[in-house]
Amino acid sequence: MASPKSKSPSKSPSKSPDRRSTQSKRRTSSSPKTGSPREGTTVSPLNELQADALDVPLEADDSTDGEPVVDDGDSAIGTVSSGLTGVFSQANGVFSQLNSSTASMRDELILQRSEHGRQYQGYMEAKYVLPMDEQETERLGEEKSEALPLVTSRLMPVDFQCHLVWLTLDKRHGFAPIEKPRRALDVGCGTGIDTDFLREADDHPETEVLGVDLAPVQPQCVPPNLQFEVDDLEQPWNFSYKFDYIHCQLMIGAFQDWPKFFRQSFEFLETDGYLEVHDIDFVIRCDDDTLAEDSALSRWHKHMHEAANIAGFPLDAIAHVPDMMRGAGFEDVVAQPVKWPINTWPRDPKHKELGRWAMENFSWGCESMSLALFTRVLGWTHDEVRVLMALVRRDLRNKKIHAYWNFWIVYGRRPARGSGHAKSGPGLRSMELPRGSSPAMIESEMRAGSLATLFKSPFSQHSSAAVLVLLAALVLLRCFKKTHRSKETINDFQFPPQRRFSRHSLPSYAKPTEQVDQIPQQLLVAKALPTTRTLSVHTKETLYSPTGFSTLDIKALGRFPDYAVLSGVRHPHALDPSFDLNKVSFRPFRPFRWGYYQTMALMKLDPDYWIELERNYLSTMSQRQSLLRRYPDHILFHDPGSELACHELMEMVLQFVCIRYPRYFSLESESTVFVNRLLHTRTEVSSAHPLRIVFDNIPEDFTLMLRSEVDGQYYLRAAAVCSSVGWDIAQKRGMALSEIHEPVPDYAAKMARSMDRFFARMPTDKPVQRCSWTLEDHDPLFSSPAAELGVQWERSRFAGREEHVKVEDIHLRCDIQTLRRLPLTGAMVFNFKTAFTPLTQLRDEPKVPALLARILTGGKHDLVTHKALPHVKDLAVRNLESWAREQVKNGKVPADWTVGTLDESPFFPGWNA
Repeated sequence: MASPKSKSPSKSPSKSPDRRSTQSKRRTSSSPKTGSPREGTTVSPLNELQADALDVPLEADDSTDGEPVVDDGDSAIGTVSSGLTGVFSQANGVFSQLNSSTASMRDELILQRSEHGRQYQGYMEAKYVLPMDEQETERLGEEKSEALPLVTSRLMPVDFQCHLVWLTLDKRHGFAPIEKPRRALDVGCGTGIDTDFLREADDHPETEVLGVDLAPVQPQCVPPNLQFEVDDLEQPWNFSYKFDYIHCQLMIGAFQDWPKFFRQSFEFLETDGYLEVHDIDFVIRCDDDTLAEDSALSRWHKHMHEAANIAGFPLDAIAHVPDMMRGAGFEDVVAQPVKWPINTWPRDPKHKELGRWAMENFSWGCESMSLALFTRVLGWTHDEVRVLMALVRRDLRNKKIHAYWNFWIVYGRRPARGSGHAKSGPGLRSMELPRGSSPAMIESEMRAGSLATLFKSPFSQHSSAAVLVLLAALVLLRCFKKTHRSKETINDFQFPPQRRFSRHSLPSYAKPTEQVDQIPQQLLVAKALPTTRTLSVHTKETLYSPTGFSTLDIKALGRFPDYAVLSGVRHPHALDPSFDLNKVSFRPFRPFRWGYYQTMALMKLDPDYWIELERNYLSTMSQRQSLLRRYPDHILFHDPGSELACHELMEMVLQFVCIRYPRYFSLESESTVFVNRLLHTRTEVSSAHPLRIVFDNIPEDFTLMLRSEVDGQYYLRAAAVCSSVGWDIAQKRGMALSEIHEPVPDYAAKMARSMDRFFARMPTDKPVQRCSWTLEDHDPLFSSPAAELGVQWERSRFAGREEHVKVEDIHLRCDIQTLRRLPLTGAMVFNFKTAFTPLTQLRDEPKVPALLARILTGGKHDLVTHKALPHVKDLAVRNLESWAREQVKNGKVPADWTVGTLDESPFFPGWNA
C-alpha cells in the first residue's frame, strides 16, 4: 500500500469509434440491473491506465471463436478446487499459534465453525460469509496455478486477486493526486503480500502505512513504516490520528453500511486527504449476445444477488459509491471503469491478460463466494452448489462467451472544513459546548428527565443524536484537562452495550432513582466504579459500571436477581431429578483442525454448559483444595476494587448450578445459605469471600478482568486458577491485556489494539467458548515453575528417561474455556475446565486418529512442538497411524476420505449416539 503516485489525471486518450448503434442486442445476465457510477459523475480517463469507456465494446479474438469449450476435468461429484475469491471479503485468513493453552486470550477476536468441510467465522456470522481456512489463505497468498505462467518474478508467492488489480491499474497502487502522504490506511489489506504495497512503503519511508483486516495473515518481515492491525471497520473507528490517504479495495459484500464507512473515512481524513475505492460491479455483461440468460454463469449471478440482498449486503454498491462519497462530504469525486473479461476472449493484449487472471481468480473462488450464501440463505444443499459451480467454471473457461465485469476506480477529496460539509450533520469541531455544564449538573438533569434543557443548541429540542454528540465533546474536554493522564488510550470512550433497561423486567426491583435507561458516556467515564480501591459501604455517591448500572441499581436489585434477564442469556435447562452425576463424563472435545493453522476456533456458548460437572467432581474438588493449601499465593487472589465483581460472579455461578443441577444444589433461607448435597455442606454466602465460596464448591477456574477507570484498559483483578501448566495465575496479577500477552509474538504490533477493542465492546448476551489441546505423558492439573522454587521444572514426567514412555501414558489434555461479560459490573470473566483423555480412547473414534496424526506430522514444527514434546509426538503418531489404517480396514472410515476438519468439530462422528 502506501503513497499513491502523485500524478494527476490527464486528458482522455483518443477513443475507438462509437459503436453503440451496433449494440441493439446488447444483453446482460438476469442479475438485478444497476445504475452506473458514470452517470452524473466526473469520469477521468486516468491517462496512464488506458482504461476503456463503458460504452465501447471489446473486440473478440476471432482465432479463439472456433475453439472447443475447455473441459477442466471438474465434476459435480468430484473434488472441487475452491479458495477465497477476495472480491467480497474483509476476512482473509486465520490466526497463528498461541504460546500457551490458557495464558493467551487473543483468540477471542474471531469465532469459527465448521460447515460443509470449510471453516467459517462464527462471531457476527451473518455478516461474513466467506470461509476462513487454509484453502482460503493458500489461494490468496501461497497457491500457484499451473495454468498460469509466472508473469513476473517480483510476485512470489502469487496472490491472484492483488495481481489482477495490479495489472488492471498498470502496475500502480492508486490514482488519487496526493503528494507525499504522511499517514495512509489500507482497508481490508488481506494477506498483505501485494509486493507493490510493500515496495511503496519501502520506497517512501516518510509515509506511515497501516493495513487493517479481520485476520492477521500478513507478512512478518515488512518495512518499519508498515504495520498491520486486526479490526472490524464496520464498528466505530478509534484511531488516535488521522490519515492523508485511505485505500479501500475489493470490499463489496464485506460492508453492510457503506454510508457509515464513508462518513468515518471522511472524519478520519486530514483536510485535502483522499479516499480511493477500487471494486467490482458484480453484474455480468455481454455486448454481442454470446451469454445466454439461462447459462450457468447468468444463473449464478442472479442467485448471488438474490442471496446477498436477503443477507443485507447488495453486490451493486459500487454503482452508488460516488453519490455516497458526496453525501459524506467528499468533493472532486472521480470515477473510471475498466473491463475484466471472464477469460482470454478479447483481442486486445491487455484485456486478454486481465481475462487470464480474472478467469483463474473466479474459477478458484466461485464456490467459496457461494457456499455459505446459497446454503444458509437460499436453502441449497452442498451438492446443489457444487453442481452449479462445476457448470460456472466451464462457462468461465468458454471463450465463445464474450462476457465481462466492470471494475471501478473511484476517489474523492476531503475539503477544508467550511468549504464542504457532510450531509450527516456537523462534526465536533463545529459545535459549541453549553456553558456552565458539569457532570454533576448533567446527572441532576438526567434524573429529572430534562437533559436537553442544558443545551442551547438548535439541535437539542429535535435531535437526541445532537445531544449525544455534545456529551461526547464534553467528555473529551474534561478528560483533556486531567493532569494525571498524559496520553489518551483507545479504550477511553468505548463501552459495551448497556443492559440497564432490563431492570424494569424484575419484579423485585425497587422504584428507579434515575428515569433513563441509557447512561450518557460522559457519566460512565467521570463516575466510573473504582477498580483499584474498595468502595466504601457508606458512600452516597452514585457510580456507574461499564454496562450502565449504578451503585443504586445494584443495591435495589437485592440478593440473587434474575441474571438471565439482566444478561440476556437464558438460564440453563434443569436436568431431570433422576440425573446421576456419577455416570456423566465431559463431552468428548476433539478440537482438531486441518489445514493446521491455529485459529480463534471460538464457538457460541450453549448456556447449558457454562459450568459442566462430571463424575470426578469429588476427587477433583479434593485435588484442588490440596493444591490451594500447598500453593495459596499462586492459585487464588482478589485485589481491592474487585469486590462487587466477585460477588456478582458468585451469585451467577450459584444461581446457575442450582437451576441446572437441582438434585445437588439449592439456595435456602431467602438465598442466604447455599446447600451442596455432593459435599454435604451448608454455606452462608456472606461467611467468606465470594471467590473462595466459588472455589470451595465449583471444580472450575475463573478470572476477572475489570475496566480501569483511569485508562479504559482491562486488568486482571481477581482469579482462582488451578489448571495451569508451565505458569500460574499469580504471575499475571494486576496486568493489562497487553502485558499478559507480552510473550506472544507480534501481539503488540498486530493484536493489542484489536483485543482492547474487543474487550471494550463485547456484549453481555454473547458468551463464547473455545477449546485448546496438548498431548502429555501424564495428567498434570497444576505445574508451575514459579511455585517450585529451587526445583528444576520439566513438562515431562519422564524427563531424562523418555524411552520408558508407553502409549498408555499419553493423555489428550483439553482446556475448555468460556468468556462472558457480567451484566451488572461489566467485568470480563474467563472460565476454564480441564479434561484428560487417554490417547488409547481415540482408537475407536471415527476419523480422529487419522486427523490427529496428520496434524502432528504435517503441521509447522514450532506449532506442533507446543502441542506435544518430541518423544510424545513420535510415539503418538506411530499408534495413531496404525489405528487410522485399522479403521479403514474395518470399514469405520471410507478409504477415499480426505483428511480434514470434521463436520462435527469440535467433536467427532457419533459422539452423542
